Parts: sequence; structure tokens; C-alpha cells
Amino acid sequence: MNEAKKVLFDVLAIKSVNHCDDEGKVAEYLRDYLMEAGIEAQVQRIDETHGNFIAFIPGENHDKHVVWNGHIDTVPYGDLKEWNTDPAVPVEIDGKIYARGTSDMKSGIAAMAYTLASIVKSGKKPAYDITLIGTCDEEKNGLGASELLKAGLFPQVDEVLIGEPT
Repeated sequence: MNEAKKVLFDVLAIKSVNHCDDEGKVAEYLRDYLMEAGIEAQVQRIDETHGNFIAFIPGENHDKHVVWNGHIDTVPYGDLKEWNTDPAVPVEIDGKIYARGTSDMKSGIAAMAYTLASIVKSGKKPAYDITLIGTCDEEKNGLGASELLKAGLFPQVDEVLIGEPT
């Protein structure tokens, strides 16, 4: 399994159903993954089940700062009898990956984390500063975004790229 797919499968396998599971475990996984790549990253723990992660890589110049953003929680599984696979266990069937959060939106956040790690591992710098932010509790109350702002952890930026496909 290549690294991009491994990151995706790892993130999908961490249960992060909003208000049921510890969403902060996804934040901790992504922080650790990015730190192993040499990226400055941290987790903002809000409580025992909520946490955001923030990672930063400096660009060639500091004239532009872009935030890449996504959320790390998922909606509940619903009726498990309606699923053809276990929503808590990622599986690839005929080239498609199935698990809760595959589309909304763990794929987006995993892809952004993998891309940042790849940039740093290549020894290159992006043209501009990039901050990657993964917020918790997006599916219900927006606690993650609110706490990020209260703590002053959302930087002044020129643009925001959101990996939300829906």
C-alpha cells in the first residue's frame, strides 16, 4: 500500500463520529504523521473527546499565507443493516474505498496532510506559507472552529482552501 493510501486508511480507521467518539485521536494521528515529516504541528485539545490540529510550513516568501482546512469528525453510521461493509473499517472494493468519512471528509484532510508531508520530504518549499487546520465538531456545533478562533490559533491569511467535497 502506498503512503497516501496508508494515511487515508489510517485516518478512516480512527472512529470519530461526532459526539460519540474521541475526534481528537484523528488530530493526534495527523499531528504525529506531519511531525515525522518534519512539519511543525500541534493539537489543540478542547476536552476529552474534541481536538483540532494545526500544522505550518513556511513558503519561499511570506507575502502570501493560505490555510488548507477540513474537518475530522463524521456523522453517525445510521442503520448498520443498510451498509454493505462495516463503516468503521476501511475497505477497497473494485478500486473504491468504503468507510464512514471517506467522502465527507477524511479523504480531503488525509490528502492535504499527505501533500504537505510530500512537499517537505522532497526538500522543496511551497511558493507561499501554508497552514493546515483540521477542526473537530463540524458536523454539529462548530466547537472546533470556535475554539480555534478564541485561542487565536487561526492565522491572518490571504486565502482558504477547504477540502470539503459536498
